[in-house]
Amino acid sequence: MQTLSEQRPAGLLGAGQRSKSESWSTRRERVLPPDRIAQLHRGEALVMIGAQWQLHPTSPYHQHPAFAQLANPAPGPAGGEA
Repeated sequence: MQTLSEQRPAGLLGAGQRSKSESWSTRRERVLPPDRIAQLHRGEALVMIGAQWQLHPTSPYHQHPAFAQLANPAPGPAGGEA
């Protein structure tokens, strides 16, 4: 949380002078209990954006089409020629 303030002194001696200040404070608020995070099951991913959170299913990388070729390469030509 950010707070900005501006002060103007009263009176003849303070005329035309200003002082500005800026301060920051943070507040932590638990939105998900630690035991729930510890109990995530295999195949679950916790996604947090700010104070919002969701559980998303995951799958092993080698089941994704982009990685399937790397996990199960096609056999090369006979004799080892490239």
